[in-house]
Amino acid sequence: MWKKIKDKATKTIESIDKEAIKEKVNQAKEKIEEVKPKNIEEAFELSKDILEEGGSLAINALKNKPLHEKVLSSLNSNATKLSGAIGAFMADTDILKHLEKITKKIENADYDKAMDSVYNATNIGGGNHRLFDGGHDIIGAWEKVRDKFPDDSLDQEVVGYVLGLWKDMTTVKGLPFATLSKETYDNIANKMTDTIPGLQKKHVYDLLSFDAMEILSTALGAVSVFFAFKKEDQEKLAEILGSMGIISILSANPIMGIFVISTSAFAYQKKKMEFKKGAFAKSAIVSTTSIALFSMFGMPLLAELILVGVITKLLRTKVLDNEQLHSLILKESSQIILNIKELDKENLVEKLSKLKKAS
Repeated sequence: MWKKIKDKATKTIESIDKEAIKEKVNQAKEKIEEVKPKNIEEAFELSKDILEEGGSLAINALKNKPLHEKVLSSLNSNATKLSGAIGAFMADTDILKHLEKITKKIENADYDKAMDSVYNATNIGGGNHRLFDGGHDIIGAWEKVRDKFPDDSLDQEVVGYVLGLWKDMTTVKGLPFATLSKETYDNIANKMTDTIPGLQKKHVYDLLSFDAMEILSTALGAVSVFFAFKKEDQEKLAEILGSMGIISILSANPIMGIFVISTSAFAYQKKKMEFKKGAFAKSAIVSTTSIALFSMFGMPLLAELILVGVITKLLRTKVLDNEQLHSLILKESSQIILNIKELDKENLVEKLSKLKKAS
């Protein structure tokens, strides 16, 4: 075998026209001599031309195959697969507790007191006072800040207003969508807790308020949805909306819930997109599992995110996306159904009688 290869290689080398190669080499040398710089100035100009040409080639290559699009596509794909873990992480109240520690250090005492003036005077609502005192909804907060000092400037009022809202948004209690009377809230909360098993008053309060992480998580979800719409990727859209839908329910995030409902309606009515039920269900399962895992672990947030991310990814790849496992389950289920069908009534009664006597 090796002798045959050697003989073939020798024949190939011998067949090469050496004179023709020499001629081409000489021609190349002549061309090099023609463009070869004669002094430093020419060498500098030549190197500059080469750099410019190289830069143009690089720019054209990026235009033809944009690197940023590849990076964004990769990030978007991986983010979709881990959207359940990321969404559950952002719904964790421990993040808000850390943010609250940071924002407490911001100096804004006078305007904070203005927003809390009714509560400070009446102690209405206790820990839930933001929903009742009229100083923490978007309009009410501005009125309290504006009326605090008659001589302060508009700039001071705007800064105080924004800082006051931001400090309250970065707490577990958040800000109310609108101010309610204590009586109205109690009536709503009592009706909902009586109607929905397991629902508590604190969940009703959460539904009537919002915080910074709820807005941020909804915004990030909206970006992912935009990419899915742009590429008309029905499966990815179903995964994102499935994840956002279950997280909005389990974390009582009405902003995300409204976004999911309106986006689903838009996709179905305007874009004529049909959701992949399997992808929707997979994403909902992953998100539910992620939230359950976050509630179980008592670890630092970053460690929890990494651990939950690994577990949910294994759940997706080894179980939810495992076609072999699905085929096995389907095969076994089909066999069980066939065995049941093959049992006649008399045989079944006989077997049940034997089991009853044995017990």
